[in-house]
Amino acid sequence: MISNSCSKEEAAAHKKAAKEEKWKFKRSSSPILYAAALLILLLSFCIIAFTYPNAYAVIADGKKIALVKSPEVVESTLEEIAAELGKGKDLKIETDIKYEKVHVGEGEFTEPEELRKVLKSYLSFLSSAAAITVDGEQKVWVEDEEAAEKVLENLKARFSPKGEVKLIRLDFKEKVEVQKGLVAPDKIVSISEAEEILTSGGGKIVTHIIKKGDTLWSIARKNNMKVADILAVNPGLKENTILKIGSEIKLAEVRPIVNVVAEYEKIENKAVPFEIQYVNDSKMPIGTTKVVQEGEEGEKEVTYKVTTLNGVNILTEVVKTEVIKEPKVKIIHQGTKERDGIAIASRGGGGSGRLAWPLRGRITSGYGSRGGEFHEAIDIDGDGGDPIRAAEDGKVVFAGWSGGYGNTIVIDHGNGLRTKYAHCSQINVRVGETVSRGEVIGRVGSTGRATGTHLHFEVLQDGQSRNPLLYLR
Repeated sequence: MISNSCSKEEAAAHKKAAKEEKWKFKRSSSPILYAAALLILLLSFCIIAFTYPNAYAVIADGKKIALVKSPEVVESTLEEIAAELGKGKDLKIETDIKYEKVHVGEGEFTEPEELRKVLKSYLSFLSSAAAITVDGEQKVWVEDEEAAEKVLENLKARFSPKGEVKLIRLDFKEKVEVQKGLVAPDKIVSISEAEEILTSGGGKIVTHIIKKGDTLWSIARKNNMKVADILAVNPGLKENTILKIGSEIKLAEVRPIVNVVAEYEKIENKAVPFEIQYVNDSKMPIGTTKVVQEGEEGEKEVTYKVTTLNGVNILTEVVKTEVIKEPKVKIIHQGTKERDGIAIASRGGGGSGRLAWPLRGRITSGYGSRGGEFHEAIDIDGDGGDPIRAAEDGKVVFAGWSGGYGNTIVIDHGNGLRTKYAHCSQINVRVGETVSRGEVIGRVGSTGRATGTHLHFEVLQDGQSRNPLLYLR
């Protein structure tokens, strides 16, 4: 009989064989597991190595401008820039700076020099300073309030009246104030630079070097200007100033940002011209004269109120006049006995009148020889701006510039008689205009080749000069 059952020994043998077979399978698959684990570890290390933050992005107003290893690199560079721009003063950075951790390659960091350029370009550095404001608008920045006040003091001193005067007012025409604030360091200027900006408007000053033969009139004409324009930009320069060869004058039409107004009183002692009284003498020939009594000048004390703008006189008013010494009349006998060769200036050609004085004043230079030349006129003293009057009715035949005579007027009175008025500061008539005796035709000045303000008065009969004293009443 064949039994289908197994003994205990056989069962144990089968169980052992099965266990050994299972362990044999597990040992044969372990190298693959090791490789997989190693790969996972390597990938994890690479991910960490390539993503871990190792730098800082510098962000200014939301824009990434540089990459640095640490914020300290930026702070150190900013200190260097502040020392360079601030020149000892603390600077404030207006731009908002932030840092963000990032990962970069070794060659991606911003180089030190490039970092300086970037920071100076993107950041706004501000320094404490003082602004000089004109009518509420900031015009120029200086180091501090003390420097600003110094600028304003210097400007006032520049246009302060000289000599013995009683100062009434010295101030700016505009509303000028000093204001503290913050500004870019490169906008801060020195005291002298601030003065130049405020007086010239910040424009470029054009100058002219005086050459031989130059006059204010010739310089003005060459540069399409007026003499008054040149005087306005050169405080202290007058129409009668002697120009020195090699000296420099300004030509630019300057429009100052600030204007200094000065008001003051000054006292001057002025000569009171004596009157000349002519007495007809029928025993003396026409054209001959005899001084019977010498005249003597008087003296007066005149108080003027003067207003200047940037040193240029814009208004002069007489406040008070006190006569200290009365003048003494000069009496001259003049011949009325007719003789050939002498003509008398007359009203309307009738032969019965005399020319009126164009200006009442002392005769500073007479008709005749003077310094090796012949003076064909008389010079009558006068203050600048005094009225010049027509000596007789007539027609203006010339009104304008005439070389060394300066501003000149010539009036034709008919019958070959003409009168000339030279060195005028102002001409009030035009060629072709008819004027009346005593009418104001101009103002006393010193234009052309003249020393001091006076009137050059000349009488011409048929083109030849005559002694004006023979024609004046």
